[in-house]
Amino acid sequence: ENIEIFQAAKELLIGDVLLSSAFISYIGPFTKQYREEMLMKHYVPFLETAADGERVPMSDEPNPRAILTNEAEVAQWNSEGLPSDRVSVENACIVANTARWPLMIDPQLQGIKWLRQREENLGEGHTCKVLQLTQNNWLRHITNAIQQGQTIIIENVSEDIDATLDPVL
Repeated sequence: ENIEIFQAAKELLIGDVLLSSAFISYIGPFTKQYREEMLMKHYVPFLETAADGERVPMSDEPNPRAILTNEAEVAQWNSEGLPSDRVSVENACIVANTARWPLMIDPQLQGIKWLRQREENLGEGHTCKVLQLTQNNWLRHITNAIQQGQTIIIENVSEDIDATLDPVL
């Protein structure tokens, strides 16, 4: 029975992964309502006619979160301090599955606790630099952290961001 289920899921993998990739790449900065609208009114209808007018094989009820994570991983994130709301979990899916380094803007400070705990749990070799733009040599610290692939948290940033950060952002 499981083999049959996996065979059927394998056929749908192309569209599900394509939809999840688009989700990671383009949907992150938007609100829950706009994410749902983009997914159901734009992405899914496009994939239903993208293969020369035919439907790209995908699940009947496409859910990028189901491709990007599982309930055990979400439970781990929640124990690390991630809020359990849908948008926070979707954001965590993006952070955990992207090959690029995501930019997180966290005015309500909900993601900071989770990000710090996550980096701590990743173990040796994963260090997290916490900086403020008022401290000495902040640009050198950012440059070194980027070169070494470290996570950077810049705290207490005002609406006007220093122009030297433009290439990074």
